[in-house]
Amino acid sequence: MASTHIIALTRRAQRLWPAAMVLAGLAGSASATLMAAHAVHAATVECFRHAGLDCNCPGCRAYLDACEQPCPDYALPPHAEDQQAMPQPSAPDGEQEAPAPEAETADEEPFAGPMPSLSAGLGALAASASATPGMIGDLFGATSGQSLITLDRVFVIASDIDALTPGASGSPFTASESPSSVAVAEGFTTSGNAILPTGVIRIEPATAQFTTVATTADLAQTLATNPQASIPIVDDAAYRQLAASDLAARNGVGGQTEFNPDSAVSFARMQDGSLPSGGPGAGEDYDAAYAYDYVVLIPFDSLGGAPGANVGRQKITENGSSIPRDRIINNFSFFRNTPLSSAGHDVVRNVSGFEKTFFDEMTSVELRVPYASTLDSTVAVDSTGIVGGTNGELGNMTVYAKLLLLERQRFALGAGLGVAVPTANDFVIQDAHGVDVLRVESESTHLLPYVGYVWTPNSDWFCQGFLQFDVDTQGNSVAVSSFDDGAYTGQLVSAGRLRDKDLIYVDLALGYWMYQNPRGGFLTGLAPVMEVHYNGSIDAGDPLTTSTFRTVSDSSFDVVNAVAGAVVQFGGDLNLMLGYATPLGGDEQYDGEFRMNLNWFFGPSAQRNARRPY
Repeated sequence: MASTHIIALTRRAQRLWPAAMVLAGLAGSASATLMAAHAVHAATVECFRHAGLDCNCPGCRAYLDACEQPCPDYALPPHAEDQQAMPQPSAPDGEQEAPAPEAETADEEPFAGPMPSLSAGLGALAASASATPGMIGDLFGATSGQSLITLDRVFVIASDIDALTPGASGSPFTASESPSSVAVAEGFTTSGNAILPTGVIRIEPATAQFTTVATTADLAQTLATNPQASIPIVDDAAYRQLAASDLAARNGVGGQTEFNPDSAVSFARMQDGSLPSGGPGAGEDYDAAYAYDYVVLIPFDSLGGAPGANVGRQKITENGSSIPRDRIINNFSFFRNTPLSSAGHDVVRNVSGFEKTFFDEMTSVELRVPYASTLDSTVAVDSTGIVGGTNGELGNMTVYAKLLLLERQRFALGAGLGVAVPTANDFVIQDAHGVDVLRVESESTHLLPYVGYVWTPNSDWFCQGFLQFDVDTQGNSVAVSSFDDGAYTGQLVSAGRLRDKDLIYVDLALGYWMYQNPRGGFLTGLAPVMEVHYNGSIDAGDPLTTSTFRTVSDSSFDVVNAVAGAVVQFGGDLNLMLGYATPLGGDEQYDGEFRMNLNWFFGPSAQRNARRPY
């Protein structure tokens, strides 16, 4: 498109050139010849500066000053009043002025006034907003929630408890007995339903206080409708202390012992499944069982998002712009003390990719491939929680489709959609013996729609912002190992499919070109930048509750990060962004982050940067 305009203008200049030479010859003056050449050149150059074909000659000054898209003052020659006035050509005495040149042929439109802008020939991106640098970015992606994983479990079982004695009307049943500890629990049944063995140790307290949670009246009503109902019982502090000592010695790691109140594991039942008329009396037999879990906290509140969490997410503002561009991308980040493990874990991440424009630079497709030196995707659990070595890990690749919706001289509006595909490894937790305890398959695809703008109020300041959503479309499959006689078997059983929490991102950036010189050779632009990023959850991720694993933390997620940095432009094809991100509050993803983003522009994108770096 640009070449078509340039050829047309050149032909017009060729037709005007003979007439200009006639004027110059009749004037008989070198200065007149120069002025004639400038006059024709000013008519033909039009807005060549906006096409990347710069001209700085004095003869073009008046025309460029009247251009619809004026060039910045620093790129133009001094005003006429600042120069020595050039002599005006005049005809020699006695000679007639040369006749005006013949009009153009009828099939050609005569030149009158400014020619059509060449910006259309450069695509939709000839305005100043088009060369505004992208944002530096802030996001890692790991959250700081917690879940409980069970390392061991004990059953304390008492059978044939006689003569539960109710107190006054409306009181619970109580009994003090010495329960019998058993090595195998398969035989302990109620109405034919076996209580599966989940780690049994021998506990021999002198006495045990079995107390039901419900009152006599409530129990009578419950058993009348469901004779096989489990009757919840109250935790006994003395039993819990004994269980804690034995579990700590047995496992060799520091955890915490919890009473499991679930009706399937801690309960009391009547052996005949009914309440006698008038309430239980002497000789009535009851069975009761206490379950104590030995648990450790791990830093995951949304297992649906665990695969790839050790590498992080890729929202649009990670070295991104709402303007479609042609470029090669490389983003380097160092995250200090992320919450991937209980002790914190440093992450070194690199993201490689490219972006290519289509349809006259109105759209583009961008690919990002993240990989990192980070916590291994297969981890172990000890008394502190998750532990694991450092390993090279591939994250979830992300593809963005971008569209320029609106573009004006100082403003641009764009929108697009990102798709994060599951290329990361599965997330696996193992026990101290290397047996798989839990596995989260890497299966989910995330959709990341966004809208963003760029505003350049003048040639020095630039501002941009984004609103984006991160939606888990299908979740990931989760499987948990069975548990037998105090140990995990490694036989994984499906626990369902868990979705990650959906997120919202709000990002703002402000920058100022403190130095810009497209003719500066090596260094052509320098701008400090400030950014503020909000990352928050829209809803909670799916919790996991099994016999050995359950989510315990609040699944909400909110964090505000600030970024201070600078953009350095080298020529028209190389752009370097440096920044440091720090959390301002909320669920911190790291203590601090250093970023270095590098862009190599090609095609029209490089031409725009070379012409005007703002």
